[in-house]
Amino acid sequence: MSGNNLVLPIVLWSRTAPTHCISSLLVMDDFSTIITGCHDGQICLWDMTPELQICPRAMLFGHTASITCLSKASASSDKQYIVSASESGWVIFLTVTTAPPQEVWIKPGSSC
Repeated sequence: MSGNNLVLPIVLWSRTAPTHCISSLLVMDDFSTIITGCHDGQICLWDMTPELQICPRAMLFGHTASITCLSKASASSDKQYIVSASESGWVIFLTVTTAPPQEVWIKPGSSC
């Protein structure tokens, strides 16, 4: 791979953004990343500027039911992990510092 290659992630939306009825919200410690979970199972990552402008970074599809919980899953600031849980009992562990965000671990039908 040559040093002249540039890879740009692209998100295609229609004229309006997808319905994203928020059911869960998490603000990371650096206050520059916001994570929202919604009723139809999507997770969105948002970048927030010091001027409080919010821009979408990524939309993740992994859950099939409403997101009930979003939580930090690491104390490290260099690699930020979160865990999400849904009404269907699925738990997904993912990193938000890679581009694109990556699922690290999935546990279907988890229960406490």
